[in-house]
Amino acid sequence: FLALVVSGGHTDLYLVEGFGKYTFLGGTLDDAVGESYDKVAKLMGLGYPGGPVIDRLAKEGKPVYPLPRPMIDEDTLDMSFSGLKTAVRRLIEGDEYSIKDLSASFQQAVIDVLEVKALKAIKLTGVKRLVVVGGVSANSELRRRFKELSQREGFELYIPHPKLSTDNAQMIAYAGMERFKRGITAPEDINPEPNTPLEVFGRLWS
Repeated sequence: FLALVVSGGHTDLYLVEGFGKYTFLGGTLDDAVGESYDKVAKLMGLGYPGGPVIDRLAKEGKPVYPLPRPMIDEDTLDMSFSGLKTAVRRLIEGDEYSIKDLSASFQQAVIDVLEVKALKAIKLTGVKRLVVVGGVSANSELRRRFKELSQREGFELYIPHPKLSTDNAQMIAYAGMERFKRGITAPEDINPEPNTPLEVFGRLWS
């Protein structure tokens, strides 16, 4: 299956062929999606974390502001969101604006990019099963849009329950359980490396 990982630290697309078999297809070249939500929320004085509050305000607004969709038309699975954040800042520094409408506009721009890149990955690989995971997968509009996209384009979509989308302990515990079931353990003096790329980490399953 294909995995779209969207969180505060990651915005990546992977081809997953089994436990430990991950191929990186593309990802953000700068800010992660969740990071962008937090930064835009801070610009609007909405506090932290930004994802839930922008999601809530966007429901009451309209996407009337013409924000950019960076790299959306480029023939790559890479993405960029720093330019979108900059566009929001310039708009805020200019004329008066509606927080609800700006939230809706920002959120629509982000999801537009994610949709296009995910669909491009499906067409490139021929794999018609997409799993969307990470904290941002709890976003209600993202869930709605991807459900519509899957029905329209004819691929299988899997998104965890919103409560599990933000539960890092569940994710770590599940990965640990699968490793243990396969007889894969680690010594007690193991050195944690939090920034290890997933495709490198995958080799630890063998």
